[in-house]
Amino acid sequence: MYIEMYTFKVGNFKFTVELDTGAEVGEHQLILWYSEKKDITTIPLKEIESTLLLKALKEPYYSQFTYTLKEMKSNQALVVERDIYELQRPFLGSSEQKACKLPADVKRQIKQLRQHLQSTIKQIERHALRDELLTLERDGFVLERIAQECKIYHEARFLRDFFFEEATEKHIQNFCQQFAHDPTYRQQVLHGETHWYKRNALFLRNLNTVLGEYTLLADDGSAMRKAREFFRWLDRHTEEILALPAYQRLVALDGNDPEQPCRPDAQIGPAIDLLLQLPGTSINHSCQGVSGKVAFQEQEQGYTLLTITHHAEYANVTFKTLSLFTHDIILARLKEYPSITIERIPCNFAQDFVLRSTGDNLRFREELLALARNIQASIRESEGRIGPAGPVKTVSRWIHTAHPESCPETAEPGGMLAIRRQWLCQGQQLEHTLQLLYHLNHWAKASDQLFYIDRQGLYSIKSALLQECYRQGSIQISGYIEGVHLFVQSMTCQIAADLASETVLCRLSEIEQETQDEEELWALALYQQATGNDYLAQIQNRESEDYEENKEAIKEGETAQLESYIYSTLVKLLELAEQTRQPISIGALSELCIYPTDLLNIHYSRSRYINTWHDLDESDLRKLDPEGWSLISFHYTNELTQYTFHLPYRIAESFLDTAELERLRKEPVKSREEGLLYGRVISEQESEQFPIASILDALQVNITHICPKALERKTEQYSNSWHGCTEDLDDDDDNEEDDWSPEDYQDDGLPKKSHSRNKHTCSQAERLEKGCPRCQQKIAEFGLARVEHWQQMHKDEDLTYRKVLWILGMNEHEFKQLHITPDYRQDDKPDGTRYWKICTLAKVVELLGDKNKNEQVEHNAV
Repeated sequence: MYIEMYTFKVGNFKFTVELDTGAEVGEHQLILWYSEKKDITTIPLKEIESTLLLKALKEPYYSQFTYTLKEMKSNQALVVERDIYELQRPFLGSSEQKACKLPADVKRQIKQLRQHLQSTIKQIERHALRDELLTLERDGFVLERIAQECKIYHEARFLRDFFFEEATEKHIQNFCQQFAHDPTYRQQVLHGETHWYKRNALFLRNLNTVLGEYTLLADDGSAMRKAREFFRWLDRHTEEILALPAYQRLVALDGNDPEQPCRPDAQIGPAIDLLLQLPGTSINHSCQGVSGKVAFQEQEQGYTLLTITHHAEYANVTFKTLSLFTHDIILARLKEYPSITIERIPCNFAQDFVLRSTGDNLRFREELLALARNIQASIRESEGRIGPAGPVKTVSRWIHTAHPESCPETAEPGGMLAIRRQWLCQGQQLEHTLQLLYHLNHWAKASDQLFYIDRQGLYSIKSALLQECYRQGSIQISGYIEGVHLFVQSMTCQIAADLASETVLCRLSEIEQETQDEEELWALALYQQATGNDYLAQIQNRESEDYEENKEAIKEGETAQLESYIYSTLVKLLELAEQTRQPISIGALSELCIYPTDLLNIHYSRSRYINTWHDLDESDLRKLDPEGWSLISFHYTNELTQYTFHLPYRIAESFLDTAELERLRKEPVKSREEGLLYGRVISEQESEQFPIASILDALQVNITHICPKALERKTEQYSNSWHGCTEDLDDDDDNEEDDWSPEDYQDDGLPKKSHSRNKHTCSQAERLEKGCPRCQQKIAEFGLARVEHWQQMHKDEDLTYRKVLWILGMNEHEFKQLHITPDYRQDDKPDGTRYWKICTLAKVVELLGDKNKNEQVEHNAV
């Protein structure tokens, strides 16, 4: 990131000092840019400010111009004053009539005319300056005055860097003063003849080589200490180093080729030409590398330095594509060429498709040519044996175990071939696989970064690998973590029974005598079981006057009977599920006329329209299973590493022995997932440093099959509560709860309490404090006041789900109980974003107000 520190002008020069936080030594390095003032004789008049041209205008042009401009302004003012008079005349007094007060609209028109006059005068001035002054020749102006006040500079150019002690404002200003006022020194600087220029060039050229990757990545400040020490050492010995015969020889040997700058370097040109002749081969970049380094020793301190040339420290060839045949030959025969490697270039952390030297660039040039000839011979031999090849298949990365170019397209468990899973879970690969799996487990829980469907795919990889490890005996079971006690706690039985009783009566009120659908049949059966009466047989009685007089009391009694019956039946279903450890049947819940969102805590989202129990996904159905919260713990231990992983009970049940599971359930344990490497805990921050894409590449997982969203990152970070947002959150496609939560357990073995963003439990005071989602204006009251605000300020905008919650001052649970159907959905799609019109909400607020008044009257009467 570039930050402009300060700017100042000296003579004909303007200097700008910048801080580049990504520079070689960060905040200890400042960059100086300079720009020179343009010669007035070369600047077109149209680039000079009009006001400056007017100041420099000679006589008699100046007098003529100002007179003409004044006339034009006066004429325009007279026109406007005449219009103003015409507006005022009907209201002016006379000898017979008293003057009247000007109406507000007349005042407004007069004000607008005067404002228009001001803008018109400015336009007249601009046009006059442009049309009159620019037609004059240069001899009509005092050029010396223009040159003195003109501030037009050439484009800024890089001048130099300042490091460490030199990066002070005083030192930089002294340098700029000398550069601006001393022409001889200025030419020395621009031609690179100064001491500091040569020292800086050597410093930047050798900094990464001297420090090395280990020091660069250290966070203990050692990199800056060594860089400062190296800078001071160079400052003392720059001239001696440049004068060394060995240095002069290497500079001459590695000098630029000015005649053919776009051709490959001469020393590897023949090898590059051969490689480009291979089918499917294209090259991004190549460099022959330096021919050597210079060693300079001062007493006990010395360095081996690179010369200042355009060649890299390591000779390299960066490919764009290679044919698969060429790629396989290179990997197969690479061991025959010890000076060539496919490892990335040190201190260059990009995963390039590169062949580079191991350090001996002279030998690399020879071996690269030999390798190219070897590949050509192999291709000719293959064509002579099996005939010309078909279409050339190319690759753009090295395909090997750590970073495969493409993974097999398979739908097997975990998106991996069976033979690949077996290899990963045995021998020397096992510990590396478990380390990758532990980092993968972190990403599977990263709900703030990855989408739900992709994270479930990551969990399937974890399941497949742990199952394979267990089958091979590489890991052992460490216990059963009971979660049955969370089963009942997650149910809102009383609320579900209350709402279901209303649902039954609602369905019965709309029933027809002749035909009934499935839901109406459930309501009829439930009514008869709860009250002992046949609803259809009572329809005629409900039309009598006696029924109308006692309608409310009868309805209240029926509601109480239905609620009591549904609640008791639901409790029995829960008790039966706890005893049998089997999930509650969704058919039984449907027959009780219970909606999923009334019984379970399920979050709405745009991609999920939940109306029946069949609309639930696996993560929701898990809540109907007594063992849905239970886990099986697996562990791996050796002298240096230790890992503990959890799998959901139902997944582990699919491959574990039944007798073993029964034994484990009798002795529940407390456990938490953890990883120890060389005696230290693997932290979340460490796992963040392993990109999930690289982990899946290393495991050779078919990402397309496992992660439908291709590991796409979430573009919006959600807050933990709805009142922290000013935008509509209905567009979130990923508000489902994790299928495997809770994964982390406290030290006492109990699951950690969830702090999901889906639990909108903000207090009433917090809701009152929250401003309008559109304009942030605070409205102190819910309901009518907020409706009126919306009608005044945002009348043409319909409301999404979150804005409706703000209008009503409710949380999600309260709003769901109102059953307010949206007026429409986006693009008329069933899963489109929901919208309510403000007139609909005004009626809702009115009904809620009447209901509250009736409740208050009843309360006072009691």
